[in-house]
Amino acid sequence: MASTLLLTMKTIRRKKWLTLSRPVLKGVPDLLLLLVRWLPDIITDKLAYDDTVECTVLEVNEHKDLGTTVDVVLINGVLRQGDQVIVCTKQGPVTTIIRDLLTPHPMKELKAKGAYKHHKEVRAAQGVKIVARGLQYAMAGTSLIVVKPGDDLRQAEAAAMQEIDMAIRTTDENEKGTKTQEVSSIKTCKEGIYVQASSVGTLEAIIAHLKSSSVDIPVYAWNLGPVYKQDVMKASAMLKRKEEYAVILAFDVKVMPEASALAAESGLKIITADTVYRLVNIYTEHIKGLKEAKKMQFAAEAVFPCTLKILPNRVYHSKDPIVCDVEVVEGVVKVGTPICVFTPSKDKSKNIIVHSLGRISSMQTSNGNQIFSARNGVVAIKISGDSPQEKSRSYGWHFDSSNELVSEISRRSIDVLKECFRDEMRAENWQLISRLKTQFKIA
Repeated sequence: MASTLLLTMKTIRRKKWLTLSRPVLKGVPDLLLLLVRWLPDIITDKLAYDDTVECTVLEVNEHKDLGTTVDVVLINGVLRQGDQVIVCTKQGPVTTIIRDLLTPHPMKELKAKGAYKHHKEVRAAQGVKIVARGLQYAMAGTSLIVVKPGDDLRQAEAAAMQEIDMAIRTTDENEKGTKTQEVSSIKTCKEGIYVQASSVGTLEAIIAHLKSSSVDIPVYAWNLGPVYKQDVMKASAMLKRKEEYAVILAFDVKVMPEASALAAESGLKIITADTVYRLVNIYTEHIKGLKEAKKMQFAAEAVFPCTLKILPNRVYHSKDPIVCDVEVVEGVVKVGTPICVFTPSKDKSKNIIVHSLGRISSMQTSNGNQIFSARNGVVAIKISGDSPQEKSRSYGWHFDSSNELVSEISRRSIDVLKECFRDEMRAENWQLISRLKTQFKIA
């Protein structure tokens, strides 16, 4: 059996006839569809707006023409141009004035590029882009508080401060849990660089690349999100340990102005780039620059090891400056190298006497002036004395061609070679230093 149902809605002033059958439930889907279509019209007419504004910040964006904006979801109430609002930041509540309210065109998202619709006021519930000053530090997920005429501003700021404290505590707890759970595989070192990334996935990718055999850069610490002052303070620990690691690699994150200022003041380097490879390349170039600067700074203290054989009958000036041809027996000889000679002592209680001759002031081969000469090379050198004793030493009186000329190394010069010139030293050079240390009685 079937029956006919007449539905009359006074608000819509229309009649609908539906045929229903109880045994087979015929017409029930049509009835439900009709009710669904009618309900919005019925409910909309009965809606009552509440003046209490409930608005949540979704994210902060930088717009080329508009400047810093925030995307918010207006859950309840009305937002108007000229409203005084309070936004929550890590630095505390910030009070500002709404300059403009923007919404996307129909069927578009807030993130969509293109023109926006401008409004003098916006009613709930919808997504809105707010243009105002002081929004760059707004915290996503916090409330945007509207201060109406007659409201107590201090009370509103106190409420905002409570929400900021709660948000920071929650964020710290969540980040701690996330870091422990998702980034437990990341191992750090006592000495290394500081890495800052926007997400866990990006962070893991960067650190994996840094630890690869082709790069091999240690990581001291890391963090997620924008680079703040506390990140710079933590990374600055490397300034006293290893200067080349006093660096923050920041990928896809903002660097806060106070962080940049502190980094510039302390000497910390913050590197940003749009790709991981460019980030690493910039850091590599930075390290090269530091090493070259260090080499220039300590060049006068670096003494490369060498032993030289004086070629007989090729001594052109026997006293300061001593000019002669030599063969490089071992090591490498450079301009500026201090030269000495070992001679047997007449006193049997002493093994050898070290005569300092001065420094090599110039070198020359058949090809012209030289800065350095390697093993087995033949080169003409000029040795200039610095002290009266060195100036008094002469060939044929204090030494002759049977004595080897040796670079006069010291504990300090060895340390400088280790710290600044390790890349220029070969294994045989270190072996020569080991032998010379015994002769010079260097600990």
